[in-house]
Amino acid sequence: MRNLLILVLLWNLVVAPSLFAASKAEDRAYTAAVVLLETKFYNQAEQSFSTFVQDHPDSTNRVSAILHQAQARFFQEDYAGALDLLQKQLPQAGPQADEFQYWIAQTFFQKKDFRAAADAFAALGKNFPNSSHELEGCYFEAFAESKMGNWPRVIELLGAPAGRFELATRAQPNSPSTIDGALLLADALLRQNRFGEAEKVVAQLNAASLAPEANWRKLDLICRIQLASGRAENALETTTNSLSAATKTGNGRMLAETVLLRGDILQKLNRLPEAIAVYEQNFGTGSTNVPIGIRRRTFFKLVDLNLSQGETSNAVRRLENFIEQHPADPSVDLAMLTLGELRLKNVVSTSGGNVGSNPNSSNVFAEVMTNFSFVITNFPQSTHLGKAFLNRGWCFWLRGDYPAAEVDFAEAVARLAVSEVRAIARFKLADAQFKQTNYTAAVTNYQLLILNHSAVSRVTNELFEPALHQIVRAGLELEDVEIARDAMQKLWNWFPGGSLGGRTLLLVGEKFSLAGRSPAARDMFIRYLARIPDSPLSAEIQLALAQTHVLEKNWTNALAALDQWVTNFASHPLLPQGEFARALAFDKSGQITNAFNLMTNFVSRFPSNELASVAQNWVADFYWNHQDYRNAEKSYQELYQRFNPPAELGYQARLMAGRSAYDRSDYAEAAKYFKTLISDLIALPDTQTNKNSTAKLTDEAWFALGDTLFQDFLSNTNKAILAEAITAFSRITKDFSTNAMAQLAWGRIGDCYFQLGAQDLPQYTKASEYYSNVVYSIHADVATRSQAEICLGNVCLKQAEKMIGVERDRLIEQALGHYLDIVTDSKLRDGEVFDPKWTYEAGIAAARICESSERWEQAFNLYELLAKRLPPLRSAFEKKMATARAHLDTAEN
Repeated sequence: MRNLLILVLLWNLVVAPSLFAASKAEDRAYTAAVVLLETKFYNQAEQSFSTFVQDHPDSTNRVSAILHQAQARFFQEDYAGALDLLQKQLPQAGPQADEFQYWIAQTFFQKKDFRAAADAFAALGKNFPNSSHELEGCYFEAFAESKMGNWPRVIELLGAPAGRFELATRAQPNSPSTIDGALLLADALLRQNRFGEAEKVVAQLNAASLAPEANWRKLDLICRIQLASGRAENALETTTNSLSAATKTGNGRMLAETVLLRGDILQKLNRLPEAIAVYEQNFGTGSTNVPIGIRRRTFFKLVDLNLSQGETSNAVRRLENFIEQHPADPSVDLAMLTLGELRLKNVVSTSGGNVGSNPNSSNVFAEVMTNFSFVITNFPQSTHLGKAFLNRGWCFWLRGDYPAAEVDFAEAVARLAVSEVRAIARFKLADAQFKQTNYTAAVTNYQLLILNHSAVSRVTNELFEPALHQIVRAGLELEDVEIARDAMQKLWNWFPGGSLGGRTLLLVGEKFSLAGRSPAARDMFIRYLARIPDSPLSAEIQLALAQTHVLEKNWTNALAALDQWVTNFASHPLLPQGEFARALAFDKSGQITNAFNLMTNFVSRFPSNELASVAQNWVADFYWNHQDYRNAEKSYQELYQRFNPPAELGYQARLMAGRSAYDRSDYAEAAKYFKTLISDLIALPDTQTNKNSTAKLTDEAWFALGDTLFQDFLSNTNKAILAEAITAFSRITKDFSTNAMAQLAWGRIGDCYFQLGAQDLPQYTKASEYYSNVVYSIHADVATRSQAEICLGNVCLKQAEKMIGVERDRLIEQALGHYLDIVTDSKLRDGEVFDPKWTYEAGIAAARICESSERWEQAFNLYELLAKRLPPLRSAFEKKMATARAHLDTAEN
């Protein structure tokens, strides 16, 4: 196009008659400017013509100079400047007005304002019918329309009998514009599926009179017409001639295009190995002049073929080589995106869809995400940016990083056009929001998915049903009955036989039941079963119906319904759930013996069921609650050794096995359980998930170990065991210093030092320090602080036993002060209430001090206060009050 316009320009310069009519001064200035334009020094030419117009305003070459100045701007791509000159001077252009109009049209065309270009070329023909540019103008008007995809208009302009184009071609049958017009007309007919007419137009072009490039274009069109009309074998034969014609042109682009087309045809004919071999020609010897765009298209064709044949490793290798060899190629974004998608697919497939089971999943996903992040970071204007965000969002999603997934899914939605891919992005955006309990936003995006993609059949078939299901779930979480009811109604109406209709009903029913609306849930279940009696979820729904009685604690109806269910569905996969629910119903109804028998039978009948471990735990708890610690210990052992329970339940069972050994006073065996459990918990991978899930259990195990060692010490007074107990308790205060268990541990360390104080008096001081840690802790509750306060009083009394005189009395009064702080609530914090147990203990301890020092009035007053604060014990305190009154009366007498 650019070369054609330059030729037009040179022709006008050569034949311009005014060039020889100028005076000598003007001649030199004008000729110099023309030479600059001819030699493509456009910037200098523009300046020279501008100066010429200023210096010679009356010159006969003034209009030509303005035209050439505009042309100089045109070739510098200063289209706005060129249009400014041409349009302003068009009214004064005189005989050259058609030239101005022609260049106005060409300028619009080059700046890709094709509507304005087409209109300008049309104006050229209308206003200047005798212009030397008439034929070109007709062709370029049609060419501009083709750029806008207006193919019927192209056919009208170029194919109308006795139309402007046909009339113009009669005088110039072999003109490039005549040939270009015919080829464009055939292309337009092809695009409108008018194959016979297209082939007829091309056939009228005489190959002998065509330049090599035009001959190649003719053969290429014939080939495409044959291919589009279903004659792939003929098209393949035609490509042989096209290859020969392309070779004669010496044009690398034409040859590469033909290779690409021939490969496409072979692929269409399912001759895939041959297609690959042909495509490879665009990368073989002599392919260095293949335009990068065609090489790129060919490359991705090869990648697609590798993938279609299951040769994923070859596709990956091609992509990796392409990225390494062409890091600056404009299609690196697509290559990186495709490579990332292949790697992501591989990660998911090799993990069996359970990516969370891969301990290295974070590292694997980080590597995959590098591809998508590269596109996002380095190609912010890429047309593939939306898919890059979508795929990276999938990585975050599969890794469980829902906040990051939400951000990327939202970016994908914002960048993708309405399509299946955008529907998926919208769906996953809503899913990510749902996962983060942002139910309002989730509902909005599920609803937008349904609203905006109703015309995309695959989306309506595959995503609408789960979207409605999720809206119901979100509506239930929001306690918005209207949202849930509307979505459930659509689900039943749009997908009456769908798999999620019944499941949604189960969700709604469960929510209603838990909210105390079991009758309403039961009514929905009954109506659904009446409407769809053969529902594949009939068993699940009838089981849920039975559970509504359980939630109402109507054990008679619950057991009747569950008995009927296990009879009707004796071979159903949910039978274990039904039997387990039945056993629990017996338990809750107080029929413990029946429950025990059913639970032990359940363990025997369904040892591999996921509920078997729960049933076994129930049996173990049964023994423990009935103080049969030996059978309890055995049952807890069987739970984690035989039934492969969930990790947390397994660890809890080991803890309870240790407590069972503790409760039967086998402290050495109990310590083994706790030490093994602690060792296994510490050995878990150091991840935040493990820390969150095992932190409480770990400090419980440390505490249980410390308690066990403490009791062992009380049995044999071995100081080494007590030191080990202190170490166990100290682990809790070190690693979990802000939780409730840590405050108890401070107190238990104080208890250890308290025991040591009997033989080593300074140890009482250490005991006081630990008890004080609890008393002044901002994390300890009122009960824990009260217990520690009493212990501080006890320490003072023990210390007083070793003292005499004033020091002894001081310590006793100090102890009394600690006890009275609890009885009088002097150390309660905002919002707290006293703890009855420790108020009683502190009051009794304070009263003993008063009684031992014969302060009977204070003792009487204390008992009277305790009687008011602890009404259930009033009668006991009144007896003590009577004793204190008697002592008071004796003293008075």
